[in-house]
Amino acid sequence: MEHFPVELSPYEQKNMCIEFNAHQLGEAVFPAGWVDFTNEHQQIFRTLIASQALRIDFNKEAPFIGRSKELKILHQCLEKAQKSQSQYIMLQGEIGIGKNRLIQFFFQQLPPNYTRTSIQVGTGIQFPYWIFKEILKDLMVQFLKTDSLKETDFTALVVQMPEMALSLEILKRDLLGWGIQERITDPLQEKERLFVAIKEFLIYFAARLDVLLLGILSIDQIEKNSMELLQFLLTNIQDSKILWIFSYVKDSFNLFNSVECEILAIARFSENENQQFVEALFPDNDFPAHFSQALFKQSKGLPLFTQEILSNLVLQQQSIFQDSRGWHIRSTLDLATFPTSIERLIRHQLESLEEIRLILEIASVIGQEFDFHLLALLAPYSEIQLDQQINKLIGQRIIKEKNIDLFEFDHPL
Repeated sequence: MEHFPVELSPYEQKNMCIEFNAHQLGEAVFPAGWVDFTNEHQQIFRTLIASQALRIDFNKEAPFIGRSKELKILHQCLEKAQKSQSQYIMLQGEIGIGKNRLIQFFFQQLPPNYTRTSIQVGTGIQFPYWIFKEILKDLMVQFLKTDSLKETDFTALVVQMPEMALSLEILKRDLLGWGIQERITDPLQEKERLFVAIKEFLIYFAARLDVLLLGILSIDQIEKNSMELLQFLLTNIQDSKILWIFSYVKDSFNLFNSVECEILAIARFSENENQQFVEALFPDNDFPAHFSQALFKQSKGLPLFTQEILSNLVLQQQSIFQDSRGWHIRSTLDLATFPTSIERLIRHQLESLEEIRLILEIASVIGQEFDFHLLALLAPYSEIQLDQQINKLIGQRIIKEKNIDLFEFDHPL
């Protein structure tokens, strides 16, 4: 039996988990040959599957609950965009509150003839303009009705968009890096040429459609080159059939002054909505009322935390189980214990911030609260660099500003 390959990336490992020939073992789903895995590999599998347990076992994605007011506003903006009135929507909310799930659900409910694409901004290393590289590639793939974009596909694009021949050549060469590269004599001129080519392509492409929907998720993580390009596009594409939708963490980001954005603040679930969420995840359950109340108190109405807690109770503690009659809770359940899967979620968030890990370590030694000036004395950075890293931590909701130059960790972990 070949053991679980530790050297694979987390993405590849997760896909392998999903593709395994799974079978039931207790109340959890494990791959065939589970008993032949080493303890280390078993733990890797548990870690990978824990946050996705409900998705793998019950649903491909989290159920969608509520948000009727937000959906109504999204549809109103969509109607305006169809009339060549460019629209910009900012979905604002805490980590795990369901901003990206709302965009996903909205896109899924639209007719198939509506062209849409979205991209999730990560916290790792980002190459300049990679967001727009992926967005434009996806739009071209949808237009050509192919599986992936190749350099030779640009011939077909030029045939179908002859007016865009020059812009397409610039995009192919300067954005995607295909073809013969020109010698750079004036970087600013080259950047302007690329920006204009992307703008002209989007305007032309949208004009041929009923409407074009572009989603950029977690935009507060966007790298500076893509941000500069995005601000240029929003300033210079005002009367086009494009609906822009962005999501970002609450109170962490100021995006644009050049355009009028519709800001939708996404609220936490009410206790009733949280109960509906649980019912959708666990149909035919006999969970007692006190369990729902305790769950709501523990998750604080954040859908992601609710799902993480339930994943933990199914897989790690095995306190929730299913039989022929439905879902049940064991009498030994103690919901007061902080779920390890949530702790892992926060620790993963910290691990994605390697460049500011030292700041976190020094701050944690100082205590739950720490002073900027004391941190500046201990950290090997200038005050300007330290201020930039502090802002990143605030943006990630790892710390928050309590007073002038006084900060505290946003969570006791």
